[in-house]
Amino acid sequence: ATINELTILSNLETHNAQMIREGKSKEERFQILKEIAEYQMQILRKLIEWACQPQNDTPIVLARKKINEINKAWLKIHLLDVAKMCIDFSDYWEYRRLLELIVLVLPEVKLDALNICENSEDEDILEVIEDYKDESF
Repeated sequence: ATINELTILSNLETHNAQMIREGKSKEERFQILKEIAEYQMQILRKLIEWACQPQNDTPIVLARKKINEINKAWLKIHLLDVAKMCIDFSDYWEYRRLLELIVLVLPEVKLDALNICENSEDEDILEVIEDYKDESF
């Protein structure tokens, strides 16, 4: 397991240990842990939407700030998968904003994000990719 996966597992084990102390059954614990994971993904999805889709700066800035507060190991595992569910990768503004977010909070996944649209034929999307291939981003 990677360090990221171990961090996530440790977090789940902490929740599980607390529920064991509370006397919850294995089935109850599994259901609660599943609900926690689903809730976390819903929150991340909404934050990504706010960080990439609005027309004014306030929700974008606030969502990026909140995403930046999320555990980086967890975020590294989930950010791009969740983004694929809510970002329109044919919309160059959304794609550009996603890349801005990634550079801000998790630059190590930038190349993976660039690869998502590498086969696009849209000139605007290709321009975004060229802009972000530069290492200064």
